[in-house]
Amino acid sequence: MIEAREQGLTRYISSTSHSEEAALALLDRSDFDTMFFPLNWVSWHQANFGSRVFKKAVEKDISILAIKALAKRK
Repeated sequence: MIEAREQGLTRYISSTSHSEEAALALLDRSDFDTMFFPLNWVSWHQANFGSRVFKKAVEKDISILAIKALAKRK
């Protein structure tokens, strides 16, 4: 993937994960531009789900594309 980006065959590399552990492992091992990750108010505040991934992405200057932002709501 990185070779393809360097050769101009693609502009960006992205990943997706629905698990904090998997997302953190991907962020540690790869050079992504973006990551699709489920972020929503309920999971963030009631289950503390997503904050570690968000923090690591910010540290590595990787954009988070929030999926399931309206999940678990009335």
